[in-house]
Amino acid sequence: MNDYSPRWFGLDDRARFRAVLRYSEYRPAPPLDRYVDCYWALSGRAGGSRPEPVLPDGTIEVIFNLADAFENHRDDGTALRQPLSLVVGEITRPMLIASTGRVDIVGIRFRPGGAHPFLQLPLWELTDRWFALEELATDQERDVLTRLFDAGGEAARFLVLSEHLTCLLGVAGRLDRAVEGAVDLITKSGGWMPIDELAGRLGLSGRQLELRFKERVGIGPKLLARMVRFQRIFQALEARASRRWGRVAAECGYYDQAHLIRDFRQFTGQTPAAFFRDENLLAKLFTGMREV
Repeated sequence: MNDYSPRWFGLDDRARFRAVLRYSEYRPAPPLDRYVDCYWALSGRAGGSRPEPVLPDGTIEVIFNLADAFENHRDDGTALRQPLSLVVGEITRPMLIASTGRVDIVGIRFRPGGAHPFLQLPLWELTDRWFALEELATDQERDVLTRLFDAGGEAARFLVLSEHLTCLLGVAGRLDRAVEGAVDLITKSGGWMPIDELAGRLGLSGRQLELRFKERVGIGPKLLARMVRFQRIFQALEARASRRWGRVAAECGYYDQAHLIRDFRQFTGQTPAAFFRDENLLAKLFTGMREV
């Protein structure tokens, strides 16, 4: 395992319910690092039952819940209890979830395009949806939950995930080299490489690149680029003490502050001022912000 990174996050005692969560990540070693961004763990206790947003970041995740289930709160006001093992597709808008008690979760966060060889289905079918893992996986994959329950500590759990994916590599499909190259270019450019230029570098038309992205990533390259730019906002805020949105917009490559606010509204459902005024502990945790 590479690059172990634990963090603690908490709300102060003025919160209605005190919440303390520990979040950690492990970066996988080759060859899995071509498919997986990280393994992650979240444990502790969350504050109350208020739904909180999880924000789009361009990834697909497989999640194993080893404690109390989370609820997914939908636009129509209903809430669905999530299964203990689930696959969460690309999300293009905030997903509202709420803890129902004790938190103990481990997950696999795939790189854009990295989940396709393992799931082997058109990933656009998963976009803005989640499924019980048993609907998409074999008995062998469902047995991972039992092994995670038996494993002692985060390191042992991450080893279970790594061993499982390593075993699956023998039967997994191949990565799409063009999509993999496009994802790298989008990421390295901070989301600001023009899509026509991107397609040209890969010897594809814009339409061909769009179709291959929808199949292998779940969303198009232009939307992924917007998500990459959006996620850079939190990195910029982490690096500076003040929230001068004009300067943050320029640092993240936005044409102006209005364009930043437009993306912020789409991906969080709130203005920047409202988002940072609310607790939004989970969203701040997964975007890497340490000050909550």
